[in-house]
Amino acid sequence: MMTRRALLLGLGACMAIAAAYAAKEPPISTPVIAADNSPAAVAAAKEIRMANARRDIAAGRLRIVFLSETSEIHGPLGHFDRETGYPHYPIAACEATEAFLAEVEAYNEAMRKWHAEQKPSASDHR
Repeated sequence: MMTRRALLLGLGACMAIAAAYAAKEPPISTPVIAADNSPAAVAAAKEIRMANARRDIAAGRLRIVFLSETSEIHGPLGHFDRETGYPHYPIAACEATEAFLAEVEAYNEAMRKWHAEQKPSASDHR
């Protein structure tokens, strides 16, 4: 018979694994999928990714999409965004379309805007 402590420990471990898996959910689809680059498609892509950014912010998944030729981060930019301090989420974008780039820009813009709104203003220090 399983003790209550062992059951709670097992449940906690499952929740931690589920949370870690959810954090790996990509914020943006791969650029190969977005073939329509019409103005309407670009506008729709922006709206969808801004909604995804708001969802990620609400869930505490603060990150900046980082485009690279591979899905790994190399070079001087590092693993964190200099402006926000949020981790970079690398996405391979060697075939990036206009709609895909609009998605990335909208997602990152929403993350950076939220970050800027969280900073205390000078009047908050009085």
